[in-house]
Amino acid sequence: MKLIVYSLFFATAVFLVMFNVLYSFRIYSANYRLGFSMPRFLKRALEINVLIAFTVAVIIALVLANTLASIRIPAIL
Repeated sequence: MKLIVYSLFFATAVFLVMFNVLYSFRIYSANYRLGFSMPRFLKRALEINVLIAFTVAVIIALVLANTLASIRIPAIL
Protein backbone atom coordinates (compact mmCIF):
# COMPACT_ATOMS: atom_id res chain seq x y z
CA MET A 1 0.00 0.00 0.00
CA LYS A 2 2.82 2.37 0.89
CA LEU A 3 4.49 1.68 -2.44
CA ILE A 4 1.29 2.53 -4.33
CA VAL A 5 0.97 5.84 -2.48
CA TYR A 6 4.62 6.70 -3.13
CA SER A 7 4.35 5.82 -6.81
CA LEU A 8 1.22 7.98 -7.19
CA PHE A 9 3.03 10.84 -5.46
CA PHE A 10 6.03 10.31 -7.71
CA ALA A 11 3.91 10.34 -10.90
CA THR A 12 2.01 13.46 -9.81
CA ALA A 13 5.18 15.32 -8.87
CA VAL A 14 6.90 14.41 -12.15
CA PHE A 15 3.84 15.60 -14.10
CA LEU A 16 3.73 18.91 -12.20
CA VAL A 17 7.46 19.52 -12.65
CA MET A 18 7.39 18.76 -16.38
CA PHE A 19 4.25 20.84 -16.94
CA ASN A 20 5.74 23.76 -15.03
CA VAL A 21 9.06 23.73 -16.90
CA LEU A 22 7.52 23.17 -20.35
CA TYR A 23 4.92 25.89 -19.83
CA SER A 24 7.62 28.33 -18.69
CA PHE A 25 9.73 27.62 -21.75
CA ARG A 26 6.64 27.92 -23.94
CA ILE A 27 6.07 31.44 -22.61
CA TYR A 28 9.75 32.21 -23.20
CA SER A 29 9.82 30.83 -26.75
CA ALA A 30 6.56 32.59 -27.71
CA ASN A 31 8.00 35.92 -26.60
CA TYR A 32 11.29 35.18 -28.36
CA ARG A 33 9.56 34.27 -31.65
CA LEU A 34 7.41 37.38 -31.64
CA GLY A 35 10.50 39.53 -31.27
CA PHE A 36 9.67 40.90 -27.83
CA SER A 37 12.38 41.28 -25.30
CA MET A 38 11.37 39.22 -22.32
CA PRO A 39 10.18 41.29 -19.37
CA ARG A 40 12.31 41.08 -16.27
CA PHE A 41 9.57 39.51 -14.15
CA LEU A 42 9.10 36.71 -16.70
CA LYS A 43 12.82 35.99 -16.70
CA ARG A 44 12.74 35.87 -12.91
CA ALA A 45 9.64 33.63 -12.98
CA LEU A 46 11.37 31.27 -15.41
CA GLU A 47 14.43 31.04 -13.16
CA ILE A 48 12.26 30.44 -10.10
CA ASN A 49 10.26 27.76 -11.92
CA VAL A 50 13.41 25.91 -12.96
CA LEU A 51 14.73 26.18 -9.39
CA ILE A 52 11.45 24.78 -8.01
CA ALA A 53 11.57 22.00 -10.60
CA PHE A 54 15.07 20.94 -9.52
CA THR A 55 14.11 21.14 -5.85
CA VAL A 56 11.04 18.97 -6.37
CA ALA A 57 13.13 16.53 -8.43
CA VAL A 58 15.59 16.18 -5.53
CA ILE A 59 12.72 15.63 -3.07
CA ILE A 60 11.25 13.00 -5.40
CA ALA A 61 14.61 11.26 -5.62
CA LEU A 62 14.93 11.22 -1.82
CA VAL A 63 11.40 9.84 -1.35
CA LEU A 64 12.00 7.18 -4.01
CA ALA A 65 15.32 6.20 -2.46
CA ASN A 66 13.65 5.97 0.96
CA THR A 67 10.91 3.78 -0.50
CA LEU A 68 13.34 1.48 -2.26
CA ALA A 69 15.47 1.22 0.86
CA SER A 70 12.45 0.25 2.97
CA ILE A 71 11.50 -2.65 0.68
CA ARG A 72 12.96 -5.90 1.91
CA ILE A 73 14.25 -7.86 -1.08
CA PRO A 74 14.83 -11.50 -0.16
CA ALA A 75 18.24 -12.82 -1.15
CA ILE A 76 17.96 -15.28 -4.01
CA LEU A 77 21.31 -16.93 -3.34
